[in-house]
Amino acid sequence: FLTYKDIPGGEKHLAEITDIYNKEEAYEVIRRGRKDYENKFKKGN
Repeated sequence: FLTYKDIPGGEKHLAEITDIYNKEEAYEVIRRGRKDYENKFKKGN
């Protein structure tokens, strides 16, 4: 997962995992992302 954005032969990593969420935190991130999406793309916008 961490290497899919890396340039082949490149030395610098473009992705880094800095924290690990527990189940409740992960669900909250998903809930907020869905709310942001709905606010941005809801009909009439």
